[in-house]
Amino acid sequence: MTDPAVLTPPGLPILDAAAWIGHACWTELRLHAALTEWLRVEADPEAVAVFWTERSDAAERAEAWHRRLPELREHPKASFVEASSEEVAGVLNDLVAITGPTATAARRGALAAVLRGLRLGYHTRLEIMVGPADFPAATSLNEALRSTFGEGGGEPDPAWTAAVTAAGGLP
Repeated sequence: MTDPAVLTPPGLPILDAAAWIGHACWTELRLHAALTEWLRVEADPEAVAVFWTERSDAAERAEAWHRRLPELREHPKASFVEASSEEVAGVLNDLVAITGPTATAARRGALAAVLRGLRLGYHTRLEIMVGPADFPAATSLNEALRSTFGEGGGEPDPAWTAAVTAAGGLP
């Protein structure tokens, strides 16, 4: 007697998958908060337009991730929405702190680096998703990948790219 072939391998355990989605939600919410702070002080009309667009995109991605969190009685959705690590929290907290009125170029470079980090993290996650159970999250990932290609209207700042890498990547 032969063993039946497994056509579709199982995905990650639900709590592991939910934790990653919660990390993505937290990261997008924190990016939204940073962009909100930047819009308070930004004077360059072109940068304001970029930040508004990216802020809207971050809000949509956060909402999509929140919708993908499982409804588990033992684990409320809010319990999953947290930073993936202290290092990632530090990077996003530093992002919020770029509020100098003349720091437009620094903000745009940091935003481009963070969007690049999100795109790389989302792409990596997409590669490990399998099967029908992962299909809804994979759909959100594909949408998130498309919406992070804005680059924040600038080139990624090398220091911010290094900070994202040192934090272990995003989300």
